[in-house]
Amino acid sequence: MLINKWKQVLRISVILLCITLSTLSNVQAQIVWENPRLPINSFLSRQAQKGNINIADFILPMSRKEIAFNLSALKDSIHNLSVIEKEELNFYLQEYSEFNTNRVDSTLFFKNDPYGRWRAFSAQTSDFLIRIDPAMSLETTQGGGKSIMKMSGGLQLWGHMGKNISFQAFFTDFTEYGTRVDTIRQFSNETGIVRFANVKPDSKLLTYSNLRGSVGYEFKNGSVSLGNDQLLWGYGENGRLVMSDKAPAYPFIRLDYQPLKWVKFHYAHTWLQSAIIDSARTYPKGNTIYGSDREIYVSKFMATHSLNFFPVKGLSLSIGESIIYSDKMDAGYLIPVMFFKAYDQITSRYKINSGSNGQ
Repeated sequence: MLINKWKQVLRISVILLCITLSTLSNVQAQIVWENPRLPINSFLSRQAQKGNINIADFILPMSRKEIAFNLSALKDSIHNLSVIEKEELNFYLQEYSEFNTNRVDSTLFFKNDPYGRWRAFSAQTSDFLIRIDPAMSLETTQGGGKSIMKMSGGLQLWGHMGKNISFQAFFTDFTEYGTRVDTIRQFSNETGIVRFANVKPDSKLLTYSNLRGSVGYEFKNGSVSLGNDQLLWGYGENGRLVMSDKAPAYPFIRLDYQPLKWVKFHYAHTWLQSAIIDSARTYPKGNTIYGSDREIYVSKFMATHSLNFFPVKGLSLSIGESIIYSDKMDAGYLIPVMFFKAYDQITSRYKINSGSNGQ
């Protein structure tokens, strides 16, 4: 079922990308989405609150290019930064250095890149870049009746091809063990997980994975991308006003276009996991190993779009809508400028039992 879903995503994405690329010109640069939970996001948010920079971070993830631009702008306000903030800025300038104009050809293993940032592997030329780093962590939680150890190991890579195409991939395996391990993630602000079906709520051992990846194409004033990630909308610490990072990463098609300095259009269509068995489509496998039936889940999708206005510095106004629908993919929601709620009412013949969940 997962393979069929990705085939469907790929077919639609290829069509949309071909239509988009055939009408675009004046290519500028590449786009790589950054993990919304990385500390760089909170660092830039704090600087924006202090008035040192002006960012629109209510839609995440943010691209590495946009992060690099904001870091460069922050150098103009370096006199307003504390000693620790200056050290953070210098570190992040090294991390997001791929957009420097003085980039030189190089290939290296397990050493610092030309900008002083350690890399497991880095190769770059005038029209190609790839960087590969390990993704590892070790943390513990003690107190309040808890004694939990959390470990992870994986790999992350990203890069650019030519002047307009980018790619990225991130995979990490997590292991948690100890007393009072949270196996369901229902009453916390931590991102949910896809866990093994036979894990008990009181289990002392939990394993799961985090998977992200995307390919993108950036054109003048906008970008289009196909990936597997989380899309956040709105502000909030333990949740977001519209879309949070509570759900694990999911496949999406994303379009961002900013024709004017004061207005930006955002659209996304996502493929969700319903976790509901479709009994009508479930069928016997012909053997009883690991169960006799091939279980198929009910298809579930979400489409969202918004117009975002920036009339003055520090103020943003947005208007938009979203729709969550199921059973089968509807081409109407692949039209970025479609009025989703009105379309749903017409296709459902104004019947609440036939319609979808619109906001």
